[in-house]
Amino acid sequence: MRTIINTKIKMTVQKKSYLKIRFLATTILFLMVQHIFSQLPVDADGWTIVTPSPDSKIIYVSSSQGMDTNNGESPESPVATIERAKELVRNGYPDHILLKRGDVWIMKEGLGSFYSGRSEQEPMVVSYYGKEGDRPLLKTEKNLVHIQDLERSHLAFIGLELYAYKHDPNSPDYESQHGISGISYIIARGENLLIEDCKFNYMQMGAYTTPKNNEGALKNFKFRRNIILHSWAGDSYFIHELRTRVQGMYISGVDGILIEDNLFDHNGWNEQIHGAGATMYNHNIYMSTNNPNSGKINVRNNILARGSAHGLQLRSGGIVENNLFIQNAINLNLGYHANSPAKHAFAVAKNNVFQEARLMDSLNTEYPRTSSVRGIGEITIPSVIENNIFSNCLNKAQFGIDVYNDKWGIGGELKLKNNIVYKWTNKNDKPKPDWPDPDRTIARYHQSLGKKPSTVAFLLEARKRPVKTWWPEYAADTVNAYFRKGFNL
Repeated sequence: MRTIINTKIKMTVQKKSYLKIRFLATTILFLMVQHIFSQLPVDADGWTIVTPSPDSKIIYVSSSQGMDTNNGESPESPVATIERAKELVRNGYPDHILLKRGDVWIMKEGLGSFYSGRSEQEPMVVSYYGKEGDRPLLKTEKNLVHIQDLERSHLAFIGLELYAYKHDPNSPDYESQHGISGISYIIARGENLLIEDCKFNYMQMGAYTTPKNNEGALKNFKFRRNIILHSWAGDSYFIHELRTRVQGMYISGVDGILIEDNLFDHNGWNEQIHGAGATMYNHNIYMSTNNPNSGKINVRNNILARGSAHGLQLRSGGIVENNLFIQNAINLNLGYHANSPAKHAFAVAKNNVFQEARLMDSLNTEYPRTSSVRGIGEITIPSVIENNIFSNCLNKAQFGIDVYNDKWGIGGELKLKNNIVYKWTNKNDKPKPDWPDPDRTIARYHQSLGKKPSTVAFLLEARKRPVKTWWPEYAADTVNAYFRKGFNL
């Protein structure tokens, strides 16, 4: 009997040692991959550098000055339509379609499955030209690019504005409660997709899903410095089908993900439309368990505001670093449950700031409009959560950080370090003596810029950022630093 007991004790110690080793090894891997992601080919201002190759075709497009009978080979001889420009570029080549800043196109059909570039260093590019004017505005009625059952690789979309104008209740052309995706991969595969400095209005940014039989995937997806606003669907308040489950961004079956420096605001719901209110099914960002998590998922320096439910639903795990969460009901979820591809995943959430969490619907908290108000909830994968600030709840939260739920047999543990939860679960919290100004708010920060002291005013101003212009005062790292100083961090 003693031998059996000793053997069981030895096995328990070995299991704990194994989990600690795996935990440490995974942490090191995440840090290594984070370093790799940081080595992006960017200029001094942080913008990705994409240079035409010697054999690149460059096609200029202007709705105000162009004609489709032109050759499109210079700004002085642009074609008029993006559809004509597509006819002039070549699949498999590093060709560039450049749209004139300030011009507007109405696109009834989009570009279909479009083309591939040559390599990561030599992508097919859709971007802009000119030194003045707003982002080229594409008023779309269908997806700009929709890739299904095909392989498309080495694509870059830079500095565009996509606007589902018939899905905007404030537009004179409004007619549809059913939104569209801007750029989507459906049962498709490929690698090296870059989307940077674009604005997406009233549309979901992509639906990236694993190909049939899980063969292949989309690999190396980088989404940087974009603005994603007002994705919603009619009947989502009452009907919970695939067509009504809309997000600002949905990602599934993608191997290698960088989501960096973006603004996601007011996605998954629309209070102007009866039947499109906030529910638990719609979010700013939803990442499914089907994203391979080998340390290659990084969500950093984003502003995630006013999502229907979650700011970030991170079922696949990954690194979540230095993001600013504002007025979400459930700000961050880490993991999912058993029998999912993410059951061996891992998460790091550090240096994030969580502000002004709220109820999805203050008048109706019946399922599925839950009464949950949380900071980091449903933690079902081994995680490290450190140096985060949870403060100034609008509606009292159940918790700042949920407990680790290990009932699914995933193994591992939750490690907490140096997190601050203040006036989040208890509005009567007293500050510590060494906190110089813990009651800082987004409104006060905006007032310090000489602007209107309002959270909504801050978000409305942040979304005005012009093309290839970085406003540090409206960036997550600057605002987060303001809050940290209030807690003497």
